[in-house]
Amino acid sequence: MNLLSKIAKIALLFLGLSLAPLIAAQSPAPVNSTSIDIESFRDKVVAAAKAEGANSSFVLDPDDPYHMTITHDGSSADLYLENVFNYFLAYPEEDGLDGTIETVTFLIHSFEKNKLEVTIDINHVVAVIRDDSYIEQVKNYSDDAAHQIFTRKIAGDLNAYLMVDSPETLAGLNRSDVTDISDETLWETALDNVRPYLSKIAMDDQLGHLRLYYVDGNTFLTPSLILLDEFWEAVSTDYPEGLLFALPRKDQLFTVDAAHPNAYAMIRTMVSITFEENVNLLSSEVYHYDAGEIKLFTP
Repeated sequence: MNLLSKIAKIALLFLGLSLAPLIAAQSPAPVNSTSIDIESFRDKVVAAAKAEGANSSFVLDPDDPYHMTITHDGSSADLYLENVFNYFLAYPEEDGLDGTIETVTFLIHSFEKNKLEVTIDINHVVAVIRDDSYIEQVKNYSDDAAHQIFTRKIAGDLNAYLMVDSPETLAGLNRSDVTDISDETLWETALDNVRPYLSKIAMDDQLGHLRLYYVDGNTFLTPSLILLDEFWEAVSTDYPEGLLFALPRKDQLFTVDAAHPNAYAMIRTMVSITFEENVNLLSSEVYHYDAGEIKLFTP
């Protein structure tokens, strides 16, 4: 299932669903990262699509090299390349450059041929976590985009955002796609669709006082754990005085005992290391959880 519609502009968001659950300091260093940059990758995608017979027009975003708009027969779609490109840099041996480009051109051709389904299956709706800058970009897709999306502020720069998880993409849910369902039902369902993954939570406690949590097999849902009371109830038993947590990547959740005198320094260092890797980034902030409340932490 895919959410590309002939009459709607939708962002195509690619996620590596099998990202290795390693801490940032141990994540594989980008290979050949200097041999190709995002501009070159984007140009290769356009060239490959045209060589394969694509008839779309491609408008490159001058302010965001990861973003371009494709238009065909009066229909448009926003194509975002950040995740697929960063995943290629981290794991170039998996699909290779040609295979990664083929993934993108497949979606371009499918869009042109209108072979992608537009029916929404509510059982595929999930709540994910995205930062403020991401949400603002989504709101700027079109004049009414801000009224079409489902978002809720969490704390700091974190937002809950409803998306549909399909085999090819993770795409934002639009109100026009679910006109017969209430907002509250959608949010409840989205969280219910995340809950089964509680049984797949893995934890790495070999980081000294830091812990790394991730959802094994569906790492992109790792940040969504902060939306579930069940997760906090299980974790909080080890942190009677509260905890600090960070979501530096879309597949990582770090925690540390707030009572430790070096708690902030430890988790801040981990965030900094992760951001230096520049793969699949989410938030550079540190947060405090205690007694059911999430707050931005300021030392």
